[in-house]
Amino acid sequence: MDFSQKIRHIREKLNISQEDLARALNVSCAAINEWENSRRKPAETSQAAFADFCTKHHVVFDTADDRNLTALPAPEPMGVKSLCSFIPCFEHMSPDEACQWVEMKKNKNGVITLPYPVYSDDFLKFISAFYQSGLLAGNYQDELNQRIPDWETIDIKTVIETADFEMTIIVLTKLVRVERFSDGAWDHAIRSGLFLAILRRLKHIAE
Repeated sequence: MDFSQKIRHIREKLNISQEDLARALNVSCAAINEWENSRRKPAETSQAAFADFCTKHHVVFDTADDRNLTALPAPEPMGVKSLCSFIPCFEHMSPDEACQWVEMKKNKNGVITLPYPVYSDDFLKFISAFYQSGLLAGNYQDELNQRIPDWETIDIKTVIETADFEMTIIVLTKLVRVERFSDGAWDHAIRSGLFLAILRRLKHIAE
């Protein structure tokens, strides 16, 4: 499997965009596009960064058969511990502290800026810790479609109460990733107590 195929496979496995991967590797989105389409080969430093990224997310390429991409099943205990350390933060942080909305504005040229959320540094540290934990679930949307087809109407807290480790991480991945498509999704998850419920469930499972 050449490098372009590896780029494509890991993006599909982790369900991430070229922009997400570029940010993780500290390169331009154009570079990822060129690598994925075999228009340019990455430098050795970029290849090393890519290898580190794969390791962090428990993804390896089977050297016995390069056609296979294998996800390692074991979670990182330190990743869970890191996330659970935010439990006191969520217990004492008010929703209004975690997220403030900037009101709609119109500038002198008549250009309208729609309302948008601004999240606190403490909350963004939690989001960063999640991405650094190596616990991001690949293909989380397909898993949710199969396991919770009524996601939009069901009480997710009820699901979390009895979820196993894999299901808990899938739900957490969904809640973290959805902000990319819907401004304020994190605000809703904070106010409804979903993030706190997930962290408490992870702690219970770990114990």
